[in-house]
Amino acid sequence: MIVCLVVTLFLGDAQGAEESLNLIHIKGSNAMKTVVQAWAAAYQAENPGVFFSVDGGGSGNGIAALINGHVTVATTSRPLKAREIRLITQRTGGPPKDFIVGLDALSVVVNKANPINGITMGQLAKIFGGTDGFSTWADLGITIPSCPANTILRLSRKNNSGDYTYFRETVFNERTRFHPNLVTIHQAEKLVERISLSPCAIGFTSMANVTNDVKVLCIARDDNKETPCIPPTAHFTHEGVYPLSRPLYFYMLAKPVPLVQPFIAWVQGIKGQEILRKSGFIAIQESASPATVQPPLKND
Repeated sequence: MIVCLVVTLFLGDAQGAEESLNLIHIKGSNAMKTVVQAWAAAYQAENPGVFFSVDGGGSGNGIAALINGHVTVATTSRPLKAREIRLITQRTGGPPKDFIVGLDALSVVVNKANPINGITMGQLAKIFGGTDGFSTWADLGITIPSCPANTILRLSRKNNSGDYTYFRETVFNERTRFHPNLVTIHQAEKLVERISLSPCAIGFTSMANVTNDVKVLCIARDDNKETPCIPPTAHFTHEGVYPLSRPLYFYMLAKPVPLVQPFIAWVQGIKGQEILRKSGFIAIQESASPATVQPPLKND
């Protein structure tokens, strides 16, 4: 019995050492967490000697973990900022390497009771940025009978999410603060659920989180009435026409763990990209039929 116990402990220690040596620790974007878990499971099934630890926490937390050397890969739905690249370079001796592993169309969604169908980037800035913009749906010429006082309910993910940072940098800029009445919600699924139950609400989230319980708006780049309103489709995202199109990133250090490069190549390959599509995102290479653009402000 003693011999068996010693052998068992030895084998357990050996297995633990193997897992530690062959571990790819991934952390970051909550929007990407489900697809990264699916990638890890499928890749490990094909490569039994490779092990994964996958965490969410938001793009900002993933980047912080990479800066501090706590993870192998940071997943983000936004590019690194100059100061983040500078910190990684100072601490590790070289700039990080980035890999685009998919595409996303950040989607603006409202309750189905809202008659609005399209919105402009300028209108989004007046809804979500500062204090001198729109306060009610009437400011956009919209009346929602089931919305008390027609007051706009603004919803967002928390400030450590890629959604929050990307929206802020793209729709207005980092110098403009979000509206003080912005309601932040930790989980994207809860944000979408809240919008489905709140006629006054508007929010933004990854296209992979959108459900049939909410309405997705097309977006026009400016307030010109002749500017087409673009829906968040694969075609318009690949063409760069949809205003809130964005890449999905893997970031790793300049001197990565040797196991990482083959995994990233697999993710960018046929099998990995098919898993990405099934998760609701857009593959790096996508064959999609053009969708129809819509006029921006001819709402029902």
